[in-house]
Order: sequence, then structure tokens, then C-alpha cells
Amino acid sequence: MLQSRESLLLLALTALTAGTMLHFGDYDAVSFVLLVTGCGVMAFALRAEELTDAGTGTWVLVLLGIGALGLCYARFVGLPLLVPLSLLLAATGAAAIAVKQRRTRLLLLTLSGVALAAMIAMFWTWGAPLDVFSSVQSASSALLAGHNPYSTTFAATVMYGPGIIGTQIIHFQYLPGVAILAAPARLLGDSRISGAVAAAVLFVFTVGLARQGEATQSGRTLRVTALALVLPVTATMTHYGWVDVYAMAGFAGWLALRRDHRHWAVVALATALTIKPTILIALVPMFLWSSRARREMVASGVIAGAVMLPFILATGFGSFYQDVIGIQSQLGVRYDSLTANVAWFNLTGSLLPAWFGPALGAAIAIAVLRRRPSDLSDVLAAAALLATAAFLLSKWAFFNYYYVPIWLLILAAAGRGLPFEVRAADVVLPWFGLQRSRFALRRSRSAPAV
Repeated sequence: MLQSRESLLLLALTALTAGTMLHFGDYDAVSFVLLVTGCGVMAFALRAEELTDAGTGTWVLVLLGIGALGLCYARFVGLPLLVPLSLLLAATGAAAIAVKQRRTRLLLLTLSGVALAAMIAMFWTWGAPLDVFSSVQSASSALLAGHNPYSTTFAATVMYGPGIIGTQIIHFQYLPGVAILAAPARLLGDSRISGAVAAAVLFVFTVGLARQGEATQSGRTLRVTALALVLPVTATMTHYGWVDVYAMAGFAGWLALRRDHRHWAVVALATALTIKPTILIALVPMFLWSSRARREMVASGVIAGAVMLPFILATGFGSFYQDVIGIQSQLGVRYDSLTANVAWFNLTGSLLPAWFGPALGAAIAIAVLRRRPSDLSDVLAAAALLATAAFLLSKWAFFNYYYVPIWLLILAAAGRGLPFEVRAADVVLPWFGLQRSRFALRRSRSAPAV
């Protein structure tokens, strides 16, 4: 089992989900160890030579374990009715891939979907006073009224030192795509409805990606569908209005559409680029290794820039930069965040030196990116490892940050066996000199050498 790349990636997914759910993305020693363990398992998975199927038994255990983590959310919000729904979600998802009858499978998957929808609806807390929700709600309201969303402000939670928590009034802190996508839902009263729709779109694109490999990987669509349904982070992301789900939906759309509908794929990626800059981490491996992906990213960047330009001009470049990026760099360390810095502080009472994060991050990036990917799953697993490591080494990272690598691993499961690019000639580094130099590029045993 542990020699199979798919088994290792499923184990890494379980570790990341558990580390994120156990303490709701806040720092906890066990949660931190689980995330670091997930990074280690992903590193082993990228080196694994066995590309066989993980087996039904492994998938059943993973689905039961991940689905049961919904109990952590039930405990966090103090809503007992979430307990049976979490158990139902885990049981039906696992049973769906274990049974043989097609109708029974469809019934079980339908029950999983109903359980997930009930979890989202049961703790909706319409109009809850949450910081991200307040920010997006105000920005989308301003946009609907014909005003600049970056003129709105909200009270953000900040930390001035260990245990010293306060609030700071800041402007709308996301890229304009968030306000645009949330505006239709704001007409209904709650911008988080758009987040629920984005989660559904992400699910559809993920299943669509899995279907592309169904001819060579029998049962792939069923397993990925069950996995995407039982994931407990979906309900949490929707309730708290975190916008990372928009970016992941656009990213998944790009992956699912780029083979047969390239122009729509570029539009999907452009949408992701107008949400939040952290999605750029997921693009690094594909940007490095695929000339076609680089062209699509440039086209998407141009479209995203055209969407953002009116908001930049209305706000002023300096103010726009300050609202989206500058304020993030000025705020201090969050001592409750799930990062290596906070873990070190809890052990020693001091923070890591400033050079530690960039140095270790660069070393990890070189180790991960020097290997030519063998398939789409390979490059997505590399992106998941880079994203997890980057967030662990950042100034702060919470629940919604780790949502990105969790979904990258699910997309990796969906893309197993799919070629990274249809044309082998497209899998090429951006600088010809790198391919001729002594740069230590690892050669994959299952793909042509550089």
C-alpha cells in the first residue's frame, strides 16, 4: 500500500484534512504535526515509482476517516444535529464505492449530497457578523449601488502580541472578482450563497476532470465523486464566507476544460486570478513545466488585468496595492495561526529568524520542481506540497488557506493517469539554457527525459 503513489496521496489528504479540522485551522501541536506529516507523505508520493490503484479497501478507509472529521465541526459550533449528518455523510460516501450495483451507488451518492446540503443549510446563520462575510457583503453592496467596493471598510481581527487581540478598520481586501461574483447572491440578501454555488461548480469540474480518465482508470469518477462529497471542509468554507472556494473553482475549471474547450478554460483561470493572490502558488509547477500552460496563464493574466483595471484606476494604484497586499505585509504575526513560526514560538518563546522561511521554502521548491512530472496528478501533487509548505512558513495561515492544498490533492486524485499535456513537446522548461545546463533536474521513470 505505502509503495503506491495514490495511496500516499490519499494518506496525505487525510493528514491535511485532519490537521485543518481538528482545531478549526487555529494552532494546535497535533494539528501542526499532522500538516507537517502530510508534507512528508506528499514528498514520498512524488518519489514513489508504483503507480497502481490504491484499492477499494484503502479508498473506503480514507472516505470513512475524512467524512468522520465533520464531527470536529459539530463540536466546534456546538450543534448536535451535525453529528448524525457527519456520520451519514461518511457512511454513504464509503459505501457508494464498496457496493457493486449501479442503482445502489447512485442512491448512496444522492444521500451523501443531501447530507452535505443539510449540513450547510442547518448552520447557515443568515447574516452572521463574521469579518470576511462583512467585508464581502459590504463590497458587493457597493458594487450593486454603482460605487467602488474598495471604498468600503470593515473591522478586521488583528493580533498585537501573544494573547493581545484587537480590531482594525481596513478596506475591502480581496481582488475585485470576489465582489463581482458575490453581487448576484447579495441581491438575495447573503453573499455566501455565491460561495455555495462556487463549491457546487468546483465539485462539477472535479468530477468532469475525473471522467476524462475513466477510459483508462475504471471507477475513477465514482471514487472522486464520493471523495468530493464527504469532504467536511465544504460546509465550513460556505458558512464562513471564505473566498478561496471561488479561486479553486476557477482553477479546477481551467484543468477540466483546457483539453477540449481551451478558450473557456482560459476564462475560468482568469476568474481564479481575480479572487486572491494565493492561488498563484498552485500555478507554479505547471508554469515551469508546460509551454502551453504558460501561454494560457499569460492570456488569463491579460483578461484578469482588464477586469481589475477599472477598479485600480478608480481606487488609485497605491491605494489598491495597500488594500490588497500592503495591509497583509504590515500586519504582524498571528500567534493563533497554524504555522511553523507559531509552533516554534510555543516551544521556545521566540519567533523564527526572518531568513528561515524563505530559505527553507526555496529549498523545498527546488526539491519539488526539479523533477519532470509524469502525469497531471504528479504536477498537482507538487502544487499541493508547495502550497502547504508555503502556508506553514508564512506569517499566518488559517483554515481557508489549507483548503487550497486539500483540493489540489483531490484534483490530483481526479487527474491520475491523465497526461500532463496531450503533446509531449509542450512539456518543456521556459528557458532553453536550463535544459542544457548542469541544473540537477530529476528524470521521471514514467515520462521522457528532459
